[in-house]
Amino acid sequence: MQAADPLQDNVLRIVRQVRRRHPNGPSCGTDRLHRLYPVGAAHPDTYPYTGRPEDDHNAIVAHPLRRALAYQRRLLVDLPGAAPQFVPLDFTLAEDGFQPQDFGVEALERVLSAECVSAYDAIHHARSDGESDRIRARSRRFIYGYGVAAAGAAPSPCHCGCEAASLRSWR
Repeated sequence: MQAADPLQDNVLRIVRQVRRRHPNGPSCGTDRLHRLYPVGAAHPDTYPYTGRPEDDHNAIVAHPLRRALAYQRRLLVDLPGAAPQFVPLDFTLAEDGFQPQDFGVEALERVLSAECVSAYDAIHHARSDGESDRIRARSRRFIYGYGVAAAGAAPSPCHCGCEAASLRSWR
């Protein structure tokens, strides 16, 4: 999601479809935070976001950005399953003039690392009895796909024991 874009219908439609099939994922990242910074402002010195409602009152975060993030979190409230992790990010280009260019990547890595464990558990469960369960056998490629995606994007080493590349080297 883009922080400055209130029209998220397409993103929400896809997230809801995924959530109906997989109620415990995905998490949500919102990018391009700098578009709602005051003119001439830089990223905060330290990452100030929790991804939860307490961000709504954090004076370090510009008021328009606080409002936009609160609005986007409200859009995700009615998703089926577990509440998604909400991760504010700002991935910029060098010519944008913001440092670091991957602001919030550590928060994203923490969320992906936690999801890597869940993905590994899903893969292990599918392998243990997938051959005898027709439905699980049909969905196996999705379970493996999500597991590989989560493991590939997680910081190394992943909690599940794999040696996944860090997100920084992936970018």
